[in-house]
Amino acid sequence: MKNSFTSNGISAKLNAPDINPEIFVNPGGEKSGPEYEKKKSTKKCGLGCAIKEVIMSEKKVSAHVIISGKVQGVWFRAETQKAAQQIGGVRGWVRNKKDKTVEAVFEGDENRVVSMLEWCKKGSPLSKVEKTEVTWQEYSGTFGDFQIRY
Repeated sequence: MKNSFTSNGISAKLNAPDINPEIFVNPGGEKSGPEYEKKKSTKKCGLGCAIKEVIMSEKKVSAHVIISGKVQGVWFRAETQKAAQQIGGVRGWVRNKKDKTVEAVFEGDENRVVSMLEWCKKGSPLSKVEKTEVTWQEYSGTFGDFQIRY
């Protein structure tokens, strides 16, 4: 297994041995791999509506990210918290660091965490993200919500 990889501009190092980096190569496309679990369920939509298949990730992951660039003083933390709430099911925290970067931990379903990492590449409207460094960690499940830390 690789120890690091780059996908869609996100450079990542893997610390958790059970995470397969191949499932993150194309976050918007088909995902596969023995570690990626899919739950398929069908749901009737009502009269005249076709049965739709819903595929949801059950894989819980944790990502630690450092964001560099013009990311302080531009509402990056508040917008990150807002994005986590809009995506839903993302827990963790975000904070400014003394070296002018922003640090965050995202936990939750794999697809939601990947969505947050994609959001971090763009950042808040006033920010100018130059680099995101992701380290995948063991999922802890200790966060109750998503908070701004000071």
